[in-house]
Amino acid sequence: MAKVAIIGAGIAGCATALLLYEQGHEIHVFEARDRLDEVKGAGLLLQPAGLSMLKRLGLYNEVMQNGARISSLFGCNHKGQRVLDLVYAKLQPHYHGLGIERQHLFKLLQNQLEAQTISIEWNTEITTMVQHERQVDLQDQNHRTFIGFNAIVVANGRRSSIHLSCGIWRKIIPYPWGALWTLCRDHTDATHSQMLKQTYAGTQKMLGILPVGKDKENFNRASLFWSLHNEQFTTWQNQPISQWKEEVLLLNPNLEQTLLSIEHHEQLNFASYNDIYMKDFHKHRVIFIGDAAHAMSPQLGQGANLALTDAALLADCLSHESEIPKAYANYTKLRKHTICYYQRLSRLMTPLFQSNYLGLGKARDVCLYPLSQLPLVNRLMLATLACLKPSFWRKTHHTELN
Repeated sequence: MAKVAIIGAGIAGCATALLLYEQGHEIHVFEARDRLDEVKGAGLLLQPAGLSMLKRLGLYNEVMQNGARISSLFGCNHKGQRVLDLVYAKLQPHYHGLGIERQHLFKLLQNQLEAQTISIEWNTEITTMVQHERQVDLQDQNHRTFIGFNAIVVANGRRSSIHLSCGIWRKIIPYPWGALWTLCRDHTDATHSQMLKQTYAGTQKMLGILPVGKDKENFNRASLFWSLHNEQFTTWQNQPISQWKEEVLLLNPNLEQTLLSIEHHEQLNFASYNDIYMKDFHKHRVIFIGDAAHAMSPQLGQGANLALTDAALLADCLSHESEIPKAYANYTKLRKHTICYYQRLSRLMTPLFQSNYLGLGKARDVCLYPLSQLPLVNRLMLATLACLKPSFWRKTHHTELN
């Protein structure tokens, strides 16, 4: 069995730690933050593929209790014209998504780590690594050293810079658009209808409302997203919050009660995006997974799901091949087609919803819904949404859910 260092205790890192621990490996997790229970984050949408991986980890029932079941994704423009209407059950009758607060998912994974007595070094940012023939040594921000690891898994997110010290090529492209988000009580019918609802006005305004479960007082909770160009953030901060709320209500008047609790700009957070590309996810005994390897625009909403399925495939490769470099090479060979598919599709689809190309918005409103209702196209879109499409050409995977 190997001595494995996992850099980053996010979704990808925690899932990998748990799966490799089950295989009998000696696991050491290094996390730059103090504790995961202090992590705040927007809601995320777990897809059938991601839920299947959580079932494998024994967390399916717990995530279902902490989130909101999602049956469909519905999108319309500001005139009420239907643009998207994707129903999971049309792919498989038992399929569904789950809206959940990011911090709840982190907490469940963290509790599972602690229950397995896996070693976690909090407030430890790994800054340097040195690869030897049979082992890798690490150093943190305080120049402490950690030596003798047989395998390294880098899962510390899209802002990771550790690739510089291990000679792995990685290209980072900032995306010009981001999103404001907040978590609030949901006074719309989104939770009741089990729907992620999006509303668009051209390609420069997009509003999303995702149910994410209930709060301690049993009120429905939702994650609200508002598309915003990076250069407009300062302007937004300087305008009255009431002006922004008026813009939101023009797209979805049903949010009037929901917006009453938002009184200050500080109640919303701004998230920017990067596209990250790697020719190979590994070099010798070091491998990158999750957003550290393939961050992309969240338009397809697959970050958490790809992280979970990354972890599962990596664990499978290590279970079938005892030589770490060979197992990592097998992972890269198997995974690159799926990642290429989602990254290219993300680059293709994102400008339809976030860009300055106004003509794309008009074409989207006219063409996307009729096209999506063609049986073959509908199944392709649903398989992609469910994070079950392995590549451009290979057949859709299927998974079991309760």
